[in-house]
Amino acid sequence: MTDYRLNPAVLFCLGLAILGLVLAQWQWSRAQFKEQQIERAAANSSVGLAPGVQSVLGGPGLGWSQNQSADSLDQKTFLLQGGEWIAASKIFLDNRALNGRAGVHVLTAVRFEDGSIGWVNRGWAPKQPGSQGPVALPFIQASVHAPRQAILDEGFEVVAYQSLMRRVELSENDGALRQGALWQNFDAKAAEDLLAKLLPQETLRIWPVIFWSTSPSGDGLVQQPPRLAQDDVQKHYGYAFQWVLLTLVALFFAWKLGRRNPTPDA
Repeated sequence: MTDYRLNPAVLFCLGLAILGLVLAQWQWSRAQFKEQQIERAAANSSVGLAPGVQSVLGGPGLGWSQNQSADSLDQKTFLLQGGEWIAASKIFLDNRALNGRAGVHVLTAVRFEDGSIGWVNRGWAPKQPGSQGPVALPFIQASVHAPRQAILDEGFEVVAYQSLMRRVELSENDGALRQGALWQNFDAKAAEDLLAKLLPQETLRIWPVIFWSTSPSGDGLVQQPPRLAQDDVQKHYGYAFQWVLLTLVALFFAWKLGRRNPTPDA
């Protein structure tokens, strides 16, 4: 009769199987999220505002309200006009590639005329990979890519998005994830804490989405809001399938390596 025992090899395989299941579930959820984004974009394009007509953010057209959820704003186009940049609020999201080039997304908060605050992805800028040394220092210190003008006299179009900018975080150390103004991912709570330090006397009313600029701003940044296609969805489903296969292989080896045939009696 064959019995079974746990040994280091079996435990390793079981751990690999658990990792595979977690990553498969994560890829599956990413696929479903992007499917929802594509469906919402199609719906907004078919029943959206008339061409050339947008609501004005932060003014009489569309003022801040606690009832406006991220879902209700997602992938809708607005005109950003009036208000002023909070220049000291610059955040650079690292490791964002564009056409094969490494770079960052440049985010800056803007205070609208009604006193509400929105985070605007002003565009993409080139940056060599790395979060240490002279390459990263200007971004850590936020000494580059300031807004061209402090007051938003000229309007420009933006598209509201829920977060589509997250990258896998290999650390839980805040110091590794956010070094000065150079961040790995946008963190809403950390961003709110930053604004609280910059505006200690104000009650913060922050829009629950990121506004991606779609109009050239003359500051050298490249505007390229996310464009999702069905291929993006299928890619995640494919990755999920691969992780499921890895899980099954790991479970097979865990079963195989744990089997032990009893030694016959002398």
